[in-house]
Amino acid sequence: MQKALLYIISNVYAMMNICILFLDLRLLLRWQDLYSSRKSQKKISREKVYAFACGLPIVGFVLLGAAGYVAPQNKVLVIVCCALLFFGSGLSLGVTTCCMADVIDYGEVKFGVRNESVTCSAQTFLMKAAMAAAGGLTGIGLQIVGYNAKAVTQSAATVMGIRVLMIVIPIILAFASFGIYKKYYTLKGEKMEEITRKVNEMHAKKHTA
Repeated sequence: MQKALLYIISNVYAMMNICILFLDLRLLLRWQDLYSSRKSQKKISREKVYAFACGLPIVGFVLLGAAGYVAPQNKVLVIVCCALLFFGSGLSLGVTTCCMADVIDYGEVKFGVRNESVTCSAQTFLMKAAMAAAGGLTGIGLQIVGYNAKAVTQSAATVMGIRVLMIVIPIILAFASFGIYKKYYTLKGEKMEEITRKVNEMHAKKHTA
């Protein structure tokens, strides 16, 4: 997401001086949102938190796309849009971290062995692989839309291509992400409560043995 926004800010909105502020804002909001995610999940369900995690970037991307036509040089509006994007990203990171704990508990119940190291290592590997794939696909997409890194300004067709590549596609993927979580992620509700109960019983037996 950060590479996409940097291309939008620097090429579509022509605000190179915002890029450094953008990077600082990204780090600040991700840490803040990770904390907020943990606090919010104590008050509302994880599915609702993830709905916010997907919904906020969608709103941010829509506003960012509209700003390119209505107020392309409005720095405040661009910063607000980026804040929405990374607030949602931070919430997503928090939900993912909690889901990892659930997966570890599920694995312990299913296989009788607790494999935090294997599960977390696999998750880290997949995340790095996804980041590498995203970077490669971003480069391919920019080549397709005719992006020229040496050009002072990009053509109208290239700018439109960047908008589609960096705004429309992420919105579609955000909707898909929530749909996959809602339909296929089953470690929640009564099933997760039952898994937690079994894990506690297994640990209690080990301590009394």
